[in-house]
Amino acid sequence: MPRILAAFKKKEDERTLFLSISSSSHTGEYLIGISLFKDKVIIAHDCPQIKFRKRSCKHAYLAYKAFQKHLWWIDLSDKNFVIKRKDVVLSPEWIQIPIPGTPPDFGENEGGKEHVHSA
Repeated sequence: MPRILAAFKKKEDERTLFLSISSSSHTGEYLIGISLFKDKVIIAHDCPQIKFRKRSCKHAYLAYKAFQKHLWWIDLSDKNFVIKRKDVVLSPEWIQIPIPGTPPDFGENEGGKEHVHSA
C-alpha cells in the first residue's frame, strides 16, 4: 500500500495540498496536487493505473483522505471529484507542513528548546 511521505502547501492557500506519495512497490514516489475549487475536488496526478486502466488509483484515494483531514472543517462528501492526468513538479514556493492526520513529533533543537516537526 502506498503511503504519504511528505505534505506541502502554498504559503497562503489552505485549499490546495501537495503530497509526496510512495509508489505501490515503494521503489519511487509521485507528487500529487489536490485542490478545492468551487464545488469540485480536483486531483492532479499521473500514474500507470490512471494512464492505462483509465480509472482512479490508490494514490488519489490516499490524497483525498489526507485532504479531508487537512480541510477538516469542510464537508467534502457533496463535492464532485475530478482526476486530471498531469505531472506535478515540486515548486520552491511550497512550504512543507505536517502530514494531515499524523500527530506532531516533539523534539529538542540545538538550544534545548522543544519544537514540533512532522514524523
